Amino acid sequence: MWGLSGPGADQLRARASRQTVIELWPSNLRPWDRFMSVATRWQYAGMTGTIVGLDYVAAELVLRTKGVTLDGETMADLQACESGALQAFRARDERRAAEERSRRG
Repeated sequence: MWGLSGPGADQLRARASRQTVIELWPSNLRPWDRFMSVATRWQYAGMTGTIVGLDYVAAELVLRTKGVTLDGETMADLQACESGALQAFRARDERRAAEERSRRG
């Protein structure tokens, strides 16, 4: 797969094979596209590195470069996607913490 070799290649191939397919309703394609264009603009909490939400100033800049105005509807769409992503991040972090606790005994 992808010509991968070297340390970690097996783990990366295994992870890629478990990727989830997301199906979107047509009415959600535009909001999802806009969210994905700003999905690297997360704010992190202090030393813990916990993701706390999108950086809306940076998100607005990214959207503006795409010709999108961050109006009320667009903001509501972003916040709905952000909320779902934050729930997924928290669930992932809780799983990792539980795995770490079980390793320690």
